[in-house]
Order: sequence, then C-alpha cells, then structure tokens
Amino acid sequence: MRERISVMLATETKTASGGATDTITTVCDRWSARVEPLAGRERYDTDQTLAQTTYRVTMRRRDITQKHYVIWHHVGGDRTLDITSALNLDEKRRFLTFDCIERSV
Repeated sequence: MRERISVMLATETKTASGGATDTITTVCDRWSARVEPLAGRERYDTDQTLAQTTYRVTMRRRDITQKHYVIWHHVGGDRTLDITSALNLDEKRRFLTFDCIERSV
C-alpha cells in the first residue's frame, strides 16, 4: 500500500437559476493506499463509445460511508473514482475496502 489518494465529500448545491453544482471538499489524504483495477468494459450509447473501469481501493480504517464520497487517485493520471460500496473485509476494523467506478470526464 503505497499510493496516494484523497477521500472527498461531494455535495450537490442548488443554484439560484434552479440548476445544481457539485461542491467537493477533502475529508482526508492518505499516502498508504492500494488502488487495483478490477475490470474494464466499453459500451455504445448515443453514437459514442463509453469506457468504464472498476477499481478496488484499500486503505487503513477511517469512518467513511459510501454515500456522497469520491476518491481522488493521484498516481496514474489523477483519476476521480465514485464509491459504489464500502467493505470491512477482515472484520477487525483495520482496513476499509471500496469498490469504485472511474468517473467519466
């Protein structure tokens, strides 16, 4: 576990015109994390090809739930990962594992 990540809270803020903007606030930075690509796939939608990559991120335990959090992966091109599930695999509360999907740009 030697990759750098930032865990961020994404909140949606309503604008005066009725739209919405995402505000992202850093919750914590971690220098000891493991980011592993799990699978990649492409799909064809509205005359374009969309790529989707899933990742598994493991870090030392911190009280983070999956709702509204994103992970910023600083190595390998600065990727933003949306958390889809949070797991406590060893049940000893030492490590937290997230399954994530790379946010498309």
